[in-house]
Amino acid sequence: MKTGMKKWLLISGLFLITSNLTAQLSVTGTVEATSFSGTLGTSALNSITSVGQLSNLSVTGTIQGGTFSGSLSAGTTGSITSLGTLSSLTVSGLITSSTVSGTLTTAAQPNITSIGTLSALTVSGLVNAVTVSGTITTAAQPNITSVGTIGSLTVTNGITAGSLSITSATGISTTNITVTGTAIIPGLLLNVQVLTSGTTYTPTSGTRAISFYVVGPGGGGGGGGTNVDGGSSGGGAGGIAYMPYLVLSGTPPYTIAIGTGGTANGAAGSANTTLTINGTTYQGNFGTGGANSTNANNNYAAGGAGGTAAGGTINIKGGSGNVGYNGTSAVHLVGGAGGSGMFGFGGKMIAANAANNAGENGTGFGAGGGGATGNGAGGDGTNGVIIIYEYR
Repeated sequence: MKTGMKKWLLISGLFLITSNLTAQLSVTGTVEATSFSGTLGTSALNSITSVGQLSNLSVTGTIQGGTFSGSLSAGTTGSITSLGTLSSLTVSGLITSSTVSGTLTTAAQPNITSIGTLSALTVSGLVNAVTVSGTITTAAQPNITSVGTIGSLTVTNGITAGSLSITSATGISTTNITVTGTAIIPGLLLNVQVLTSGTTYTPTSGTRAISFYVVGPGGGGGGGGTNVDGGSSGGGAGGIAYMPYLVLSGTPPYTIAIGTGGTANGAAGSANTTLTINGTTYQGNFGTGGANSTNANNNYAAGGAGGTAAGGTINIKGGSGNVGYNGTSAVHLVGGAGGSGMFGFGGKMIAANAANNAGENGTGFGAGGGGATGNGAGGDGTNGVIIIYEYR
């Protein structure tokens, strides 16, 4: 026994200590005891590699270790306020926490299928999600400048926007859409161009599709002959090619030609009106001129034929000019009315007795001139036109 021990007994090779040790105890084997208290010397700590199975461990200071396993009692968990900086944390069950911060590894992310109901979520970077529902607070809304490409958007109430651009408008109702700036919605009318001259058509910026009418010129009314006792017929109206809807293709500008109406005295319209887009030509043909009068009694002068059309989904033949009439002995002379179309009216009919009256000019686009009586000049037919409705 070393100096300072108060009492001891040697029993069968073991030390039986009956009182406290005030100095030190050196043991080369195993120390077994019901209770230990005190502080182990620093040099001795590295020699302790295991403490076996503990049924209970109470520590008033700090526990430091490379690995911990087991379950903390409910009464103990309330006292754990910090775990310091963890380089790695593997949890096979649930994590319940008031605050979680840091970055989840990519491999772990697919395993997170729900985070319950959040009262608030602050994200400094990007939010990527298949489905996002709820209401964005008013203060946060100005910070949303883009939502990328949306495959589908269902809105139960109205849409109010400073500007709105949509690439496909299938099933869209504009009833509840309020736009204070520019609205770009496919299918909505963007502009109307009426082409009365020139050789090319350039679509308005933003035009994706068009519908159009290609109208041929009208023929001139008959008249101007030497026969003073007859009535001449009216000129025919130009034909119309109509395309209800065409998605633009090819490279603009597109080639056009505007036909000129026939002049007086039975001239046909000069050339046809055409629009060519990506190799396809849409054409409204000119109306023919009216026939001049004769001196024969009870004679009818045939009206000019209406022009045909080609290329359109609907091709509309122009109205024919009305006949001229010569009654008996220069009585009851009739200058026939010019043919009319969708966009113009032919010169009106003239009735006279032994008078030289000029035929009336057509009005609008593609209309025939009216026929004269006697040797008056026939009315002029009107020019063709291309009317194009442009859609986003």
